[in-house]
Amino acid sequence: MFVPAGWHHQVHNLNDCISINHNWTSGVGISHIWRFLTARARAVRAELDDLAPNSGSELAFKTEDEFQAQCALLLRAENSNMDLTEVLRMAAGAVRRALERNGGRLPADGSLAGVLAILADCAPALAEAELDSEAAGGLPAPVSTAPVEPSDGSGVRSHPACSTVADSSAYPLVLSAEARDLARQLRRELRLAAAAV
Repeated sequence: MFVPAGWHHQVHNLNDCISINHNWTSGVGISHIWRFLTARARAVRAELDDLAPNSGSELAFKTEDEFQAQCALLLRAENSNMDLTEVLRMAAGAVRRALERNGGRLPADGSLAGVLAILADCAPALAEAELDSEAAGGLPAPVSTAPVEPSDGSGVRSHPACSTVADSSAYPLVLSAEARDLARQLRRELRLAAAAV
């Protein structure tokens, strides 16, 4: 059974059986996975905000790398061992196969549109990590993650991203060192392929 991207489906087994399934995506559809996982990554980060290195909590992680590793571990645990780094690995594979099929040139059929969308989404995270103005491409600076003082007089501080999962988009996308390296590599490969045209 083939289920197109974004379609809801349900399977009801009438007898005991073994389920064998395979999730598949293309250079176009990979952006759907990216959007889902970046939303989940931001939600995980929002839920663990009290453990961030600069949160002031005695239970906080000592470094941003440790904190990011924990966020990635939780993301993989809830998403079939997939995280942002894995999606970038898949994107790198899609780019390599497309370039091989096209003699090292970018395909003109739009088959890498999803990969290009992912790289555009990564640009602010790359720029923040390396202060690279070229990577930022004029995109806005990441949103502040400072806590908001309560207006109801309760004294309870909260962050706007913690109220619902949908609000977690207030957190900037943070990529692991490996994910940043993969995104930079993809960007270089695509620029070289574009120059070869």
